[in-house]
Amino acid sequence: MQESLWHYLTDVWAKLYYTELIWLICSAIALLVGIRNYRKEMTYQLLLIYTVSSIWENIGQRIVKHSFSLEGINSTAYVESTNTFFSLVEITTFAYIFKKLLKTKLFKITIEVIWLIFSALCVYFLYKIFEGHLPQNEIKNYSFILNSIEFFILLFLCLPFFYQLLVREFTQVVPISKSPAFWITSGLFFYCIVSLPILLIGDKLFTTNYDLLLIVVSIHFASNSLLFLCIAKAFSCKTTLTI
Repeated sequence: MQESLWHYLTDVWAKLYYTELIWLICSAIALLVGIRNYRKEMTYQLLLIYTVSSIWENIGQRIVKHSFSLEGINSTAYVESTNTFFSLVEITTFAYIFKKLLKTKLFKITIEVIWLIFSALCVYFLYKIFEGHLPQNEIKNYSFILNSIEFFILLFLCLPFFYQLLVREFTQVVPISKSPAFWITSGLFFYCIVSLPILLIGDKLFTTNYDLLLIVVSIHFASNSLLFLCIAKAFSCKTTLTI
């Protein structure tokens, strides 16, 4: 007999030291703050879509897996395809934000090129999954590689913004503490710094030390929780999100 959805979720949360539940609360806070302070601004709308997509990628994914009793390669194919769709949303959201923030034309062109290449890689990976010829272990391996590339890109995009702050090229319309761009970039930078090493070793841990994998995934959720608290703070600022 299949266990109840609530029992399934609480069992997963317990294995991850309830960090996923904390993340869910933080992302829900960001979503509620974003809706409460809603503005017709493209950056704002993309961050709302990103927040909803993140919630669906994790909780919605678990609900579907439980409801349809997905196992083995079917479960892996579904999980990694939804993760890849989310990566597309994530890279699109932050690439757009940094394209607005960075003043140098070279950076703007570089961001567009990187976004196109990464999007093409995601589409190709999704095609190979739906084609049905990739073994389960290769799906996981390629997914870890693709996510690692994404976090390298996001980390790279954060650095020019901080450089602009240091050399005072960034427009100081408001204090840094009240700047949505500062909160978003700081949260994203911490998220990348913490999660990138996890992605680089996660593939090996999945097959060699599952208990340690649960610990590092918990750290990943903790860093993601901080990102959404920073996004919530950005939503609460009175200035535009690209200041």
